[in-house]
Amino acid sequence: MVRYYGFLSPAKRRLLEEVVYIITETVRKTAMQITWRGMYQRLLKIDPLKCVLCGSQMRFTGLKRGYRLAELVLMHEPLARMRWCG
Repeated sequence: MVRYYGFLSPAKRRLLEEVVYIITETVRKTAMQITWRGMYQRLLKIDPLKCVLCGSQMRFTGLKRGYRLAELVLMHEPLARMRWCG
């Protein structure tokens, strides 16, 4: 089976794809955009950006990798005393 020559070659396919859609009168389906927040909401039925303490909307500002266990042990008191909302 030859897949990479002629009409089905990747270079030709990109050029002729629009022509094929016009000739066959088919509508190109666009993929639905799925965000991480939407996947999280569908899977767990909760909003990941809703504050668990006060219920207000949070803003995602970035992602930071977790600390190692030794660092968490050293930080447990400041984390417990941290004031989160209000």
